[in-house]
Amino acid sequence: RIFSTALYHVLQMPTEFGDADGEYRGFDGEVHPAWDFIYHSDMSLWDTYRTAHPYYNLVYPEKGRDFAVSLLKMSEQGGAFPRWPVAHTEGGSMLGAPADIVLADTWVKGIRGWGMEDAWPRLVDQAKGVGSYPYNARPDPSLIETYGYYPYELVGTSVSWLQELDWADGALANLATSLGEEQEAAFFYERSLSYRNLYDSEVGFFH
Repeated sequence: RIFSTALYHVLQMPTEFGDADGEYRGFDGEVHPAWDFIYHSDMSLWDTYRTAHPYYNLVYPEKGRDFAVSLLKMSEQGGAFPRWPVAHTEGGSMLGAPADIVLADTWVKGIRGWGMEDAWPRLVDQAKGVGSYPYNARPDPSLIETYGYYPYELVGTSVSWLQELDWADGALANLATSLGEEQEAAFFYERSLSYRNLYDSEVGFFH
């Protein structure tokens, strides 16, 4: 009973966000067709990248593909991968880059046919801060290159931001390795270790 109830709850979201003919309103406010996938929104990615999306990819791979295509469309039509997409916009909740983790997990679990050739350069650019983003831009990545962390005087909630982005960079490193992008894999792996610069062994905390 407990398992069935938990399964019922985990399947309440993401939401199918389209009309009966498959058309949906995208992040650009326009109506788009979805002929070979079901567009989904209402993805609480910061909450779900750890366990829910990995579970979907294992048990419901067809849904994992739908979610990946939906995230790619949000990036193409809205200008960035979202953090907490709600309806046809970015909700702006929480922090980090959980879409990177979800997409990397989808790929390394063998789910194909959702546009990785288009997603990968977009993921890299957004992770490196190349270009401008209408939502979900990372704090200036050059600060990490300069200091090895985000100084709290320059970035609010700096410790949380760095740890979340290290998680995303680790996922991108794994994804890059699977794609044969060894130079990018080395870059993201090295940057994913920057959390070590925040740990204070004398007090046992990151700060």
